[in-house]
Amino acid sequence: MNLLAPICRGRRGFLRLLQSNSCHSRRFSSKQRLLQDIPRADAARALGTSPHNPTASVAPSIKPDSTVSDITRLAEFRGRFRINYAPRARTFRAGTADYCYLRDKGLLTLEDVQLVTRELVIAALIRQKASLASDDLIDAAHTVIRDIQAGLLPSHYLVSGYLIGVLRVSGTLEDLARYWNWLVDNGGQSCSVQTFGIMIEALAYRGAKLSIMEGMYKEAVKRFYQPNCPPTSRMLIQGILAARLLNGNWRGAYELYDHYLRLHPQSGSRKYIEELLMFERPPNEAAIIAIIHCRVGMPLVSGLMRIILHGIWINYRDVRSMLTIATAYTGVKGEVNGSLILRLLVSIMSSACDGPLTTPGKRYQEGYKFIYEQMHRITSVAASRGLLFASAKWTSLIYVAGNLKRRDMLEAILRVMRDIKVEFTSHHLIAAGHSYSMIGDLNMVVKTWKTLKEKFPLAADPKYLVRSLTACGLRRQVIMKLRDSKMSSADILKAADNAFSNPTPKTDTPPHVIRFTCPLIDNSKISLEKMREDIQKASANFLMALQNYGQPYEFSADPNFSTIPSKLPAGSSPPPVPREELESYYSTLASLGNARLGAVDESTGYTAEHLHFENWRSINQLLATAEENEEREKTARRNVRVLDFSTNSLLLHVSGEDEEHQWHRVRELNNRYHLEAQAKERIRERKKKEAEQDENDEADEEPVDVMHRRKMLHSRANLWKQLGMENLVRDLGKIPFIGDGETGEEDERF
Repeated sequence: MNLLAPICRGRRGFLRLLQSNSCHSRRFSSKQRLLQDIPRADAARALGTSPHNPTASVAPSIKPDSTVSDITRLAEFRGRFRINYAPRARTFRAGTADYCYLRDKGLLTLEDVQLVTRELVIAALIRQKASLASDDLIDAAHTVIRDIQAGLLPSHYLVSGYLIGVLRVSGTLEDLARYWNWLVDNGGQSCSVQTFGIMIEALAYRGAKLSIMEGMYKEAVKRFYQPNCPPTSRMLIQGILAARLLNGNWRGAYELYDHYLRLHPQSGSRKYIEELLMFERPPNEAAIIAIIHCRVGMPLVSGLMRIILHGIWINYRDVRSMLTIATAYTGVKGEVNGSLILRLLVSIMSSACDGPLTTPGKRYQEGYKFIYEQMHRITSVAASRGLLFASAKWTSLIYVAGNLKRRDMLEAILRVMRDIKVEFTSHHLIAAGHSYSMIGDLNMVVKTWKTLKEKFPLAADPKYLVRSLTACGLRRQVIMKLRDSKMSSADILKAADNAFSNPTPKTDTPPHVIRFTCPLIDNSKISLEKMREDIQKASANFLMALQNYGQPYEFSADPNFSTIPSKLPAGSSPPPVPREELESYYSTLASLGNARLGAVDESTGYTAEHLHFENWRSINQLLATAEENEEREKTARRNVRVLDFSTNSLLLHVSGEDEEHQWHRVRELNNRYHLEAQAKERIRERKKKEAEQDENDEADEEPVDVMHRRKMLHSRANLWKQLGMENLVRDLGKIPFIGDGETGEEDERF
């Protein structure tokens, strides 16, 4: 299950982009605009009183004798918009007397209409998040739409996008379709390629069929681009990419992502597309996209970074991948704080161990040395940079060591705390006593309690000692006797000390030493020793980026982010592709782009050619990882136990059989025929959905670069296996690039 999807549902879409859009909000940030900011009547408006053409961008003139009063009224009208989207519900005042007066007088310019519609969509978003009614917003949107259709207001594709956003959030699908039909037929400049992209994305969030949105995409390409010319609009690509991604067509989404990377390899406008992919796809794919994102010097959102790290940890227990992503995030000046450092320390501690360890020995010495060195280096550098977490957070690390029953980990943590001079509190000592009780060291439990009793007498509640002694294995009768007696704390300590002066050590059985490796590399499993070695290397890179935090990180010199093949492994299966063929194959794919060739990006160290190749290689890796994830999900669904609450039965659904799936009864029921009827009904529904999916897949073909797309999708997993990390070096040199194309300046306004 994709853990990032629930987060995405509340933060994705074109409307989320509007919340962060500051292109127009800075201009209207004050309560009242200055009079000199308002266009003069003779400069901004043509003489005449005829109504607006729907495609006009300026308002008609006003009478000279009413200019001052009308401009004052217009300034007050603009200044009132900021209170309309407060968290509490208020009636949106776009249909007030001022609005009607200014509209009839022709004073509302295109920027005013954009401001009105933009505030409408922000208000709709806030009302939706607070689960408040938004009928007044819909009425205001319909008023603006009617005025635009009547020619009373100017319009633009920005205005159309905002209105589509309002109808998507607060309106009905019928309202959205009705406005779109008018826009396509009579919109003029208001219906552009960007508007198509916004509408496709809005329909995707309203649950429309993918075939409908693919048809709109084809119509936009046919209407706004020359034959055999791929689209360059970010909004159009963003819309159809979201539609494919939300409908499960990850392959088509990654194709478009690859196409956009080749068009705009260093553009900051691709940020939302990559965030959408990272939200929707599994964590191991999101990790690859995060590195692609950081290669151009753009940091991730801090919340998204935490989500990716958490997803990798709970799904793969892969510290090397977490450290690699943290290095990229730190290198592009991301928001590094104590929470990030703490998460990395917990992951290093938890995954670098091989099971419970309660007694000293060879395993203890190896684990203690490794954990202490890693923690000491990271905490020292973080403390010197002012990025270390608060002292209270050490309590959670102590509890982690106790719950894992790792003596080496616990004592390494306590030593690091002493080295960096962390002041021990009662919470630290209570946590240490609990951890020692989980390990089974009764003497250390008593000593910790004595220290707590001496330094923090008010916090030394006997219940903590009783709980620790119970966890250590003290007989219940003795514990109850000590608890119920009126003995002092000193007497309890003495009795416990006498009972456990010489505990019998237990022999630890070394567990299985296989761990999952990094999802960024096609290796399935590695040993504990190899994992520790990889963690040390990844940790060294992270410390280097952390020490130089704020300075440009040269990604092109780091083999974790820059790996171009020079030779392929001998005897690999399938047979290796010659390097010349690979270069020729790639050169046909890299013929698009608007970057200047040979120019070096100072923030990352990549040339345009180098960045093109690295992005292409990462796309191969993405598709290979996605194929593996899909196969893993199919395998997991072959044996699924389904609890049927309606009939109080437990069924085992064995898929992958043939026509009629076999339903095995786990419990005999009286209503046997009813149960079989339900099973057959489910099978019919499944077949119906599969037939609809086949129709959608047939309609999903796109007219964009079909030949290169089919070639790229051929055996991505096998190609990626041939481009193994250990066989790659940074050497480009002979790959030709030819690039030009549109930059999509209009898209940057969103």
